[in-house]
Amino acid sequence: MRAWHASNTTIFAIVWGMTNLLFKRPRCHGPIRAGGGAAAVSMLLLALAARIHSLPLLVISVLVAGIGYALLFMGSLAFAITASHAGLSDAVTNCASR
Repeated sequence: MRAWHASNTTIFAIVWGMTNLLFKRPRCHGPIRAGGGAAAVSMLLLALAARIHSLPLLVISVLVAGIGYALLFMGSLAFAITASHAGLSDAVTNCASR
């Protein structure tokens, strides 16, 4: 069982890294929306995998979670950078309203 937990963590980390490499400099609003949607889909897939006892569906859930959380992290980082620049007092409002 421990090997399975380690492989889930490894898959999650690999997908996270690949997503970060593919989307180097995202705008703040797109990745946050896409990441939130992917995270929600991942939780639904996880619940379905547990209900029907499906190992492949569990692996797909881990992959989708890795992509979703990577997008959420990158989008929030872009949001924080946009908001922290000097002279851009409306950056938070502009980024959040898109």
